Amino acid sequence: MSPIGWLATIAEVVIAIGLIAGIQLRWVALAAAILLTTFATTMAVAFGLKPPLDYSVLSAAAAAFLLFAVTPVREPKRNAAM
Repeated sequence: MSPIGWLATIAEVVIAIGLIAGIQLRWVALAAAILLTTFATTMAVAFGLKPPLDYSVLSAAAAAFLLFAVTPVREPKRNAAM
C-alpha cells in the first residue's frame, strides 16, 4: 500500500473518532468535508462522474460542510479576574 493510502486511512479514522466524540467538531467537520471532496474529485477524474454520485460521496461532503457551517464558533474563555 502506498504512503498516501496509509495517510488517507489514518485521516479517516482520526476524523471518524473526532466526529463521534465531538472533539473540535467544527474543524473536524471541515476536515471531513475536504477529505470527502478530495475523494469525490479523485473518483470523478479516474472513473467518471457516475461513481461519486452512485456512492453518495458528494452528499456526504455537503453534509460535512453543513455541519461546519452550523456549528457555533466558541469564544475563548476570559479570565473573570480581569
